[in-house]
Amino acid sequence: MKKMSEMEMAILDLLWDKNEPMLSRDMLQYFSEKEGKELKKQTLNNFLSKLLDKRLIKRISADRRYLYVPAVSRAFLRFPTSLCPGAVFGIIYS
Repeated sequence: MKKMSEMEMAILDLLWDKNEPMLSRDMLQYFSEKEGKELKKQTLNNFLSKLLDKRLIKRISADRRYLYVPAVSRAFLRFPTSLCPGAVFGIIYS
């Protein structure tokens, strides 16, 4: 798996902690108010696209809006794949 940025990890942590589908505007508000990170909408969308490409989050279409949820658990992401490189993704995404 490609290396994740600090912001990608922060987005995943937020989705795991909320444990419910989130709109990107709610994520922007959270990062602004709680984390002091002023992100532009396009910047957040770029991070979301990267996480979608890595298959770490899913996007759900609802009422002409997109909701985001984690596609993997925290435990899955921290699994030591060095013991068996590629095996985890081969099982789940093949």
